[in-house]
Parts: sequence; structure tokens; C-alpha cells
Amino acid sequence: IIDVIELPSFNVDIGPDQMICEGQTAIFDAGSYPGAMYQWSNGAMTQSITTPIDGQYIVTVSNATHCPATDTASVAAIPVITVALTGDLEVCQNEPATLTLTTNATFPITVEIQVNPGFPILLEDIMGTYSFTDLPQSNTNYIVTSVIPSSDACIEVIDPVRVEVIRS
Repeated sequence: IIDVIELPSFNVDIGPDQMICEGQTAIFDAGSYPGAMYQWSNGAMTQSITTPIDGQYIVTVSNATHCPATDTASVAAIPVITVALTGDLEVCQNEPATLTLTTNATFPITVEIQVNPGFPILLEDIMGTYSFTDLPQSNTNYIVTSVIPSSDACIEVIDPVRVEVIRS
């Protein structure tokens, strides 16, 4: 008679797929198992890895007393887009201020600008540089409050604009 003993297996979970901004890193941790060996698809042999590179990552955890176990997760790096609002810093009373929204996005974005005092401005399907005018009646702050990209992206908003109205 031959008795076959079923060995237990590890419960390996390196977490969900990760979306990171270009230039950032993702961390995957296979968990701590005393005496275990770790083999990652990128050649690492540690419990955890840190990577800035798109792709699929597979880890196998094994030792002499457990059956090997594997888990897989992916990393996707998404672009960082900048949105900047520039324009006239001073205008005379009853004259329009020209403002320019600039983005390096290679796909359309929708931008909401808070105008204080005033009403929000919504700019849709913006790419590159877009200029527009507003007629501030007093000193006015223009602040980008929302950026909605049409594709996955990390957003970086550059400083707001304050327009000073010079009373005549």
C-alpha cells in the first residue's frame, strides 16, 4: 500500500491589477511565508517587487512542505497630462480678460473653471491651446476645479490665474 499525502498549498495573492502614472512605480507583495522561495516572472527572487514597467507579473511561491502556488497581476502606466490656465493679469474696467487653457493631452478633455466672483466656465473637447474671454467686473480668481479626460490619465493642474480689474 502506498499512502499519498496531499500537501497544503500557499494562499498567494499579490493584489489587483494596478494602474500607475508614468514615472511612478507599482508594488506587488506575495506575502510572508517562512522558508519559502519566491520566483517572479521578471527574475526577482524576493517577497515583493517594485516596478515602473507595464506588463504582467507572475509570482510562484514554493517550499519543501507546500505545493507551489502562483498569482498574477498586471501594471498599466497611464500618461500624465498637464493643464495650465494663463492670461491677462490686469484689465481695465469693462474690458475683457483673455485667458488661455493649455494642455499636452493627446485626447480631448473637459475642463471646469471656477470663477470667483462669477459663474463656472465649462470648456469641452479641449486639446492643445484654447483661448477665451471673460468680462470680470472686479478682481477675479480663475481656478481649474475639474478635468475630465476622455482616456485614462493622471492630471497635473498648474497654478490658477487672478485677474486684477483696474478701475478707471
